Amino acid sequence: MEPVKKAMKDAGLEKHQIEEIVLIGGSNRIPKVQQLLKDYFDGKELNKHINPDEAVAYGAAMVKEAEEFAKEDKKVKERTNARNSLETYIYNMKNQINDEDKLADKLDLDEKDRIETTTKEALEWLDDNQNAKKEDYKDKIKEVEVACNPIITAVYQRSGGESGGMSGYADDDNDEL
Repeated sequence: MEPVKKAMKDAGLEKHQIEEIVLIGGSNRIPKVQQLLKDYFDGKELNKHINPDEAVAYGAAMVKEAEEFAKEDKKVKERTNARNSLETYIYNMKNQINDEDKLADKLDLDEKDRIETTTKEALEWLDDNQNAKKEDYKDKIKEVEVACNPIITAVYQRSGGESGGMSGYADDDNDEL
């Protein structure tokens, strides 16, 4: 009974969740095994009428179906990640241009308007393209970056900081070991 208990534990199932007990091959001819299983599952009837060849074919079909779903799940995850990256970029950009501690006081009106227009249009595109493909989301984020990054770089250069990274951070104190 240990293999049965282990299989159920691995599957995260309790006895009451088992709907059918199927015996395939030699196990359906051993009365002691049948009785132990029937007792373990509180008298539930055992199905002993499955052809072993059918069981193998059914198992192979289940594995194939699981592989197909795994591929589809991967595509959905990649698409969702691409959409989330675009949304995150847009909202980070909106926060930066409205936060006095970041870029709000360093942007001139035209620069701020261009970024606001770009992010507004990108959000509208997201609303209109809820089910876009991963590639579409990636293309859109590139489009938004092409519009916003030169402005951000120019602002950092004007303010004496480095584009990207943490401006003014000195790494002089670190000694190599």
